[in-house]
Amino acid sequence: MSNSYVKSADIIVVGGGPAGSSAAYMLAKQGLNVLVLEKQKMPRYKTCGGGVNIRAARYIPFSIEPVVEKVIYKYRFTYRGEKPFEKASNEPLTYLTQRMRLDQFLLEQARNQGAHVIEEISIRKIHEENDSVVIEDSGGKIYRSLLLIGADGANSIVARNLQLSDGIQHEIALESEVALPHEIMNKWNDSIEIDLFSIWCGYGWIFPKQDHISIGVGGPQRFFKKIRDYNSVYLSRNNLSEYPKIRFSGHTLPVRKGFTPLTKGRALLVGDAAGLLEPFTGEGIGYAVRSGQLAAFAVAAFMKNEAPDLALYTHLLDQELTPELQAAQRFVRIFNRFPGLFYYLIKNNDYIWNAICKILRGERNFSDINRKLGFFKYFLSLL
Repeated sequence: MSNSYVKSADIIVVGGGPAGSSAAYMLAKQGLNVLVLEKQKMPRYKTCGGGVNIRAARYIPFSIEPVVEKVIYKYRFTYRGEKPFEKASNEPLTYLTQRMRLDQFLLEQARNQGAHVIEEISIRKIHEENDSVVIEDSGGKIYRSLLLIGADGANSIVARNLQLSDGIQHEIALESEVALPHEIMNKWNDSIEIDLFSIWCGYGWIFPKQDHISIGVGGPQRFFKKIRDYNSVYLSRNNLSEYPKIRFSGHTLPVRKGFTPLTKGRALLVGDAAGLLEPFTGEGIGYAVRSGQLAAFAVAAFMKNEAPDLALYTHLLDQELTPELQAAQRFVRIFNRFPGLFYYLIKNNDYIWNAICKILRGERNFSDINRKLGFFKYFLSLL
């Protein structure tokens, strides 16, 4: 190879977000030589509401308190911008953070365990060669490892290079960060807002931070024009158009369909690169963290000659996370057929609200709900 050799490692992790950092943390803690390649300079902005539910926080093997800006006990719901109501919990439901702070914090913990991090790396090409994975960056530098973990988000270059991106469907979200006066921020002290069905299969949200709010809208990618219009309406509806925007951005929300492959040769995908986003609440951080941990377990087993290949990762994923994600997808299809009914039930049925709280806290999951449907799950699977 004519290119100059730069860096080698046991495992290269592409992407320094929650999935990549979690994998790197666990692998480095076991004494393996881990190299994280991050496209941008950290801390870097990431379009995301920044909600970390209680289950996601429990996956993380250390406290994220240093980067938590709000603790949420209340959800405020509206239906097509009207009929507002609020539901509360005696226990925390969600932690709110800024992704640029959270991601840097998680990556720093991986560094502290011994993972080496190189930032501002733009990858051009990935291939396997002589029982190793070879990465070439845009400057022609070469990085070589025995195994590769693709944790580079919804537009994963690793997934494209491995031709593993076909089984992932994308939704789209637009988000603004708006600076507000202190007296208005007090309104969002311990609550967030969710607006349902202002457009077909769409939703809006307001997540407060210390000195600003994240307000956004999302829905199927095919409805982009409607989502764009809805974004303007949602800002105006909340009387936020007049306040200065810190930033405005958009991003795709990847959802894995079925049991599409997430490994190929000496590489695997985690987090958003694998489409591991829960489509009902839009939660992705917990699935990113947990998939990174499962990947680390499978990779370590391979490195110790306890597994012949990376198929263990798929097995673990399809045992623990895939059934939950598929159950959530079925629930979303039902919800989108009868949004008004579900809105009424959330408002007026404490059992339904308590079930949602338990899902957010990790005490129940969508698979539990699916099992309780009994005969109806066969009918609902046809919807």
